Formats: sequence, C-alpha cells, structure tokens
Amino acid sequence: MRTGSFIAIFFILVGLSIQTASAQAGLQQQRVEQTDDCSGDASSCAMDALWSHNGRAFLKWAQVAVAKGDHTPAYWLGEVFESGDKKMNIQADIVRAYMWYDIAALLQAREIQKLPPATDPSFAQTNQQAINYRDGVAREMTAAQVNEALRLEKEWLTKHGIRM
Repeated sequence: MRTGSFIAIFFILVGLSIQTASAQAGLQQQRVEQTDDCSGDASSCAMDALWSHNGRAFLKWAQVAVAKGDHTPAYWLGEVFESGDKKMNIQADIVRAYMWYDIAALLQAREIQKLPPATDPSFAQTNQQAINYRDGVAREMTAAQVNEALRLEKEWLTKHGIRM
C-alpha cells in the first residue's frame, strides 16, 4: 500500500469517528442536593451522610443514634473529630474526639452488660477499641483538655438523658 493511500484512509477514518462522536449523547448527571432528611434508622442515616460527605446530616443523625444508645456512631464521631474532614467541613477537634470515643466506650460497656455470658472467651465482646482510641487521643492532650472533654461529655449525656 502506498503512503498516500494510507494517509487518505487515515483521514477518512478520523472523519468518521469525529462524526460518530458528535452524534453520541453526552454524559448527564442528576443534580445532587445534600439533605439531612432520614427515611431509615438514625445510625443508617448517619452512615449514609458520612459516606456522602454531608457533614450537617452526619452530625445530626449520628447524635440522634447515640442519644438512643448506639455506640457505633459515637465511634464514627470520634474518628471524624480526631482527624477532621474537609469535605464535610468538620475541623479536627481533639477534645470532641476524646468525648465521643469515651461515650462510645461507655455505651458499648452498657450493651455488653446486657449480653448473656459468652461460651468462648475468644468471642467475648469488649469495648477495648474505643478505650484504646480514647487513650491514644488523651496522650496528645493536656490535663485541661481532658477535663474539658469530660465536662462536654457530661453535659451532652445529661442533655440526652443518659446516665453515666
């Protein structure tokens, strides 16, 4: 095949692909509006908000779930406040991280107390993870910051009718 024929075929193919591409539909994405509405249980709504980076809804529904006694969203709150989340516009706050980790440990301890005895020690539940995270954060805090976290924790628990 001669070089001139090859170039002509090349330009014909390029021309066909340009015409085909311009006739194809372009990408369309549905508009997204962040909302703090919830159609499920508070913990699920908190998780959905966390994954979709909706800070306002996450803070709302996580706290609703924690107020109902669910320790897991308290743990999530501790994680978010420990490192901050720019996408959710939540600043790192080590005092609040400590507070939420301690609340997670408290609530999980209460859940464990309600469980029947484990038949195998390797399956016995503990709240050690929340305690470890709380204590890890505490190593970076001053005594005044720990006291402030405990004050905020007591205030939050009292406001939501949870006894320490």
